[in-house]
Amino acid sequence: MCSLRQVAAVAVIVLAAGLPARGQEYRVQRGDTLWDLSGRFWNDPATWPELWALNPHIRNPHWIFPGDPIYLRRPEPSARLFRLPLERLEPAGPAPGGTAGARETGQDGGPRRAGPPAAGGPVFRLARHQSEDFVASHPIPRLGTVRNRTQAKVAYAQGEDVEIELAAGTSLAPGERVTAFHDGEPVVHPVTGQPAGYYVRVLGHLVIREVSGGRAVARVVESYDTIQNGAGVMPYRPPVEAVPVKTSSLGVEGVILRGQPDRSVFGTEDVIFVDRGFLHGLEPGVVLEVPVEEGERDAQGAVDLSRPIARAVVVRVEDKAAAAVLMEARATVEPGDRFLTAAVSP
Repeated sequence: MCSLRQVAAVAVIVLAAGLPARGQEYRVQRGDTLWDLSGRFWNDPATWPELWALNPHIRNPHWIFPGDPIYLRRPEPSARLFRLPLERLEPAGPAPGGTAGARETGQDGGPRRAGPPAAGGPVFRLARHQSEDFVASHPIPRLGTVRNRTQAKVAYAQGEDVEIELAAGTSLAPGERVTAFHDGEPVVHPVTGQPAGYYVRVLGHLVIREVSGGRAVARVVESYDTIQNGAGVMPYRPPVEAVPVKTSSLGVEGVILRGQPDRSVFGTEDVIFVDRGFLHGLEPGVVLEVPVEEGERDAQGAVDLSRPIARAVVVRVEDKAAAAVLMEARATVEPGDRFLTAAVSP
């Protein structure tokens, strides 16, 4: 891990040449995004990662605040956009009670966060909420489908009731928890071009309130996105909040399939999805590294390229894919980039 002095030195080497004079900066206004600012000043919204790389004081590109300075002078073109290392998953010692990834139910039926594992060494605890989405190799079997008949609203969120049309043979009981999802987006492998499964967006979690005549009414107790008619319902998937540290000795190698729907390149704290799962030996808690490829070694002579471009920790594993959170990214990564399991997990 770099010291603060080393990190500052890297920042000076990589970014000093590109910083504009103080009088050539823009101050963030309410409603601004890096996407919008890149379009306004550089005529290309897709260059927002370059704008982010130019402004190392912005730790998370999805959170900029009114009054923040944005430096607009573009650096010379380069193969990669290097950023300061930043740990977003924090190693934490064991705490009493709870199970990794589990939640208990509060008196109102909503979730109550459980602590890290009570034993077994340190865990990676997610510093803030991460995506619960995943890539499934096949369409998800449905317990039912959201079909609201008595309500005129189009979308529903936390605290509201939805009606569920149960699938044939499905039996749910009051108090049972289920998860709402959407899985209509196919995933294509970025290298082979072959189908790789379906992107499953977890919309939220519900508690069944009543069941009658093949239909159920459920209360939305936690929502990540609006729930609309046609959304699927599957057995409850507890949100992952902590994973135990694990070392992989299998030497798993693969590529990044994609990230979350609203971006095409990824940096620190972003969720990525890779084309390997438990059938290939991946487990939650294993660390992945994105290596520097041979063609990039001469592009950034001022930066140590002997270290990986990025490191991520696996937080959820399916049969043929896994979700991981980027805990350190010195450069943006993108679909098709190669990854390896770290020889020694931290």
